[in-house]
Amino acid sequence: MPITRASHTSLVAAQEPANHGVRDNIARPLAADVPTLAELLHAQGFATAAFVSSVVLSRQSGLQRGFDTYDDRLGIAARDVTFLDAAQRRGDATLDAVEHWLAGRSADARTKRTALWVHLYDPHDPYEPPEPFASRFRGREYDGEVAWTDSLLGRLRTTLEAQHLWDDALVVVTADHGEALGEHGETGHGFFVYETTLKVPLVMRGPGVPPGATIGGPFRLVDVAPTALALLGLPAFPAPVTG
Repeated sequence: MPITRASHTSLVAAQEPANHGVRDNIARPLAADVPTLAELLHAQGFATAAFVSSVVLSRQSGLQRGFDTYDDRLGIAARDVTFLDAAQRRGDATLDAVEHWLAGRSADARTKRTALWVHLYDPHDPYEPPEPFASRFRGREYDGEVAWTDSLLGRLRTTLEAQHLWDDALVVVTADHGEALGEHGETGHGFFVYETTLKVPLVMRGPGVPPGATIGGPFRLVDVAPTALALLGLPAFPAPVTG
């Protein structure tokens, strides 16, 4: 479903919107009886932390359940935004918060397995990449935001390596939806269900993932959390799940 909150809920709950009940960005919080990946990992002794960059994923979404730390501080005032989708934290500020949290962990926390969700919102309308990407991709601002986000992922990897969290980590990179960019008469996303907005990247790296392998699909976001649990050797999602 090419809408931020509904799609992210499917990602972490392994259920489709018709099952978990979240259908748009202003829905009621996810029902308390719908298990999430963070809750399952926390029950297995993981230290859990999330850093989100959009107001539609703030804790009133219900997605904070299972996280020891849920950082949804966007650093903006309500008067500074006109549209809900524009209420966001820039990716470098989100990574600042991630790095501050990692550096401040207690000695006890550093001995635990860590589950970290880093949500970056930059390749999203409005397309406003910072320099030097704004100049380099003038007239192609969406591409500029993708390149900017790619550089942020590199920074995140460097941070995890410095914290000795990279070598044996299971890393999953994906997206909640794409952008139509004018195809089928849609400039953004959320109205239609063509591949322009439904087909997203899925890259996995870590134990149990053959390096360099490309596997034919299709795969769905509801499949990601159950796959992660299997690769980590942990109990499966409780029924019912659609992934």
